[in-house]
Amino acid sequence: MSIQRPKTITAQVTEILGQRIRDGVYPANSRIPSESELAEDLQVSRTTVRNALAKFAADGLLIRKQGDGTYVSSQASGIDQRYGGQWDFSRVIEGNGFKPSIQMLDRQQRTATADEAEQLNIEAGQPLWTVDRLFYADDFPAIYVTNILPIAYFHNKQAIPDGTLHIHDLLDSVCGQTVGYATTDIEAVQWSDIPRVFKQDRRERPMLKLTEVFYNRDNLPLALGISFYDDARLRLRLIRS
Repeated sequence: MSIQRPKTITAQVTEILGQRIRDGVYPANSRIPSESELAEDLQVSRTTVRNALAKFAADGLLIRKQGDGTYVSSQASGIDQRYGGQWDFSRVIEGNGFKPSIQMLDRQQRTATADEAEQLNIEAGQPLWTVDRLFYADDFPAIYVTNILPIAYFHNKQAIPDGTLHIHDLLDSVCGQTVGYATTDIEAVQWSDIPRVFKQDRRERPMLKLTEVFYNRDNLPLALGISFYDDARLRLRLIRS
């Protein structure tokens, strides 16, 4: 049984405006149309437009100037490295001038640990899939990702996750869910604690560890992601207001 919900009007307007910013319809430092103009263009209320613009302003992508209108921030070039508020690693790699690719390393069924169960709001011991994959920047290993997916949310409990898919497409394919947002914890880890694949490079250095919990729009945690990120090779841009 699917628990997917239809997108709200505000969410749809947010996606449209975000796509226009990504596509350069509203370039960095340019003034966007007024709330009234956007409401008429999109056939929605001004309140809906105002709520969508407020999200971008909170993310630092729009700047409101009293008496002058709303402008696209000069930092908006970084929006193409995000996907619905979460890091899109392929776009991050492209944004750093490399060609991205994904290699699936391993996948297995097992039961949830107590810590995983707490983060995913399930009972310890429930079955889940883990999918390990490696994102490359050209020919260099750049990001090692483990995604943890509770089988309880799968349409077909016998389905095998496709490790070559982005987490958003992966969740859509196995459980028909759309990611609404994610929480991300970022910490530095020592060379001794990183995956072995990075140790082919003899330059010992700290790396970043990202722990992400992906939620749907009903605040249900759908998946857990644990990523090791080579920030010596890739710049990770965080846009904040």
